[in-house]
Amino acid sequence: MSAAEGNAPLIWAHYLFPYGAAGLMAAGLLRGCGVPVRLWLNPAGSDIWEIGPQLRELATGLLRDPGVDRIVTYSPSFAAELSDQYGVNRSIDVLKPCLSGRYRPLSALDRTAARRRLGLPADAFLISMHSNMRPVKAPEDVLCVARRVAGLLDSRNVVLLLAGPAPSIPWDLSPLDIRLLGLLRDVTEVLQVSDAELNLSRHDSFNLSLAEAMACGVPVVTTDVVGIAPDIQACDAGATVPLEPPVPRDPRRCYRAAVDALCRFASREEERSAAGRRAGEHATAAFSGAAHWTRLRSLLSAEFAGASQP
Repeated sequence: MSAAEGNAPLIWAHYLFPYGAAGLMAAGLLRGCGVPVRLWLNPAGSDIWEIGPQLRELATGLLRDPGVDRIVTYSPSFAAELSDQYGVNRSIDVLKPCLSGRYRPLSALDRTAARRRLGLPADAFLISMHSNMRPVKAPEDVLCVARRVAGLLDSRNVVLLLAGPAPSIPWDLSPLDIRLLGLLRDVTEVLQVSDAELNLSRHDSFNLSLAEAMACGVPVVTTDVVGIAPDIQACDAGATVPLEPPVPRDPRRCYRAAVDALCRFASREEERSAAGRRAGEHATAAFSGAAHWTRLRSLLSAEFAGASQP
């Protein structure tokens, strides 16, 4: 990355492993040749909660290395985790990710047509989850909650749309209708026809999937530990519920607050539509390319302030 403000190269290392380590080596080599390069680290959740515990000494060394000029991450909560878990005694900047302009709501007429095109029932309550389905995303909790919603909504069919690697489904989940969509190159239309996005991640530095759903005008239900939770709460774009421990639970009590929120959205279309409208408006303002680049330019200006001065 070239930074016009300082007319100097900047290495942006997205993920600590392997790019953070490679970036630190490259910066050292360039600086040794007299090139005044800057190095920014952009750690993600997997760095800290999956790879980090296995390579803790290396992760700690990268985050604390004096050769790193700036650490940038996606949310204040994740910045706090980095400080707490790895003793990072420096300021960490927040830069929310930006979304493509293709994520946008459809009109009611277009949603009906899209459901027909996708072979989905027009009057069903569609719950979506698009994810890599890793254990940290807790797909088994999503299945449990969606099944409970289907059991409580006697007057409406509930369909769970799962986009991503197929999770294990070891038991009969009737009356829930599950559609395994597999890996999709583009999930936009699936989100646009959904009534709610459900994601019960046990940890997430941000959760781009929820931001994409919000941009499509879809209310979201998730745990209060994900990095995007304050955005959801700020605009009342759905529900954030307390994280529950990953132990065997009574299915009737599993994430009851999430079940209640989805049942409300299914039975009160006006409330659901209003939450989706607020979600879309917030996503346009907070996750647009313009908002992202405005924030990035301010970080670059701060980084290179006075760099051209003798």
